Amino acid sequence: MLSPKTKANIKKFRKGRISEHVKFKGNSCTFGSFGLQSKSPGILTSRQIEATRKVLKKYLKKRGRLWLRVFPDIAKTKKPEKTRMGKGKGRINLWSFKVHPNKIIFEVGGINSKAARILFKKASYKIPFSTRCV
Repeated sequence: MLSPKTKANIKKFRKGRISEHVKFKGNSCTFGSFGLQSKSPGILTSRQIEATRKVLKKYLKKRGRLWLRVFPDIAKTKKPEKTRMGKGKGRINLWSFKVHPNKIIFEVGGINSKAARILFKKASYKIPFSTRCV
């Protein structure tokens, strides 16, 4: 019998949908002065979050502070190529986070508004949906 902590008992997520409805939880800056807010729904992968974080850290250096408001906790699976149908769901390929409209993704503090706008403009190139600075 398998113990509850084995890999066989990890629940793999289903795809689901991201609604267009605006959620009010997490839509205001709580830690920093400025935030990067999503304008449309989308999916952020762990690689995109890390790439954006690196861009923000590179520009901020030691002048300001950065907070991440998202965590990739949804597992995406993929079956290997040239595999026939059946034989269960594939292995976990990447981790992602579902972003709803008006969700604050990143927050910064300790810098002025002009620097924050430039900073979030650079960061928005790494994100696959439209964003704005608040």
